[in-house]
Amino acid sequence: MLKKLISIFIFSIALLPLIIISACEDFLSYEATICEIEFLANPDGDFWGNQDQLATMTEEISFFIVGGPGATTCWAPSIPFIHTAYAFSPCARFTNSLLQSTFTLSFDREFIYENETIAANTNLLNHPQIAAEIQIEINEDCDLYSSRLIFSTALRNASTFETDEYLVSFSCETSDERQFNDSARVIFRL
Repeated sequence: MLKKLISIFIFSIALLPLIIISACEDFLSYEATICEIEFLANPDGDFWGNQDQLATMTEEISFFIVGGPGATTCWAPSIPFIHTAYAFSPCARFTNSLLQSTFTLSFDREFIYENETIAANTNLLNHPQIAAEIQIEINEDCDLYSSRLIFSTALRNASTFETDEYLVSFSCETSDERQFNDSARVIFRL
């Protein structure tokens, strides 16, 4: 009988870490909703552009779409004791996502692509040859939901831009039918 009690006790102690980890999961995560996005020019691969400043693209053409606690979500809890005592931050579990099929991207000025004039306000993601040359990355990590639109080297080399400022507009929807529009100011010096 004593052996059985000791075995049960040891088995219980062995399961204790798993029980604690499972119980703490709710303290270390929370549900978040993308309520707003930021559309940022990403000059030359720098991770963060500045939405309020004019970005100059000299080597790479790319843009970020960011939603998450770093931007705005509907709710992001703070549990100071857990953050400071254990150096943990709660991670967002996003309840919605950006739908790539709803992405639109346009310039307010025309440009030339392979001897074709692309009119101002054309949705570049609906132009088959151009869309094929724009890579879309979607990432979700602990505190950020982001997408990156990257123009291929071939697209960049086949395009001729005016030297003046362009207003690049982006729109999208989320899986819970929220609609977003944002823009970034850019000069191309390729």
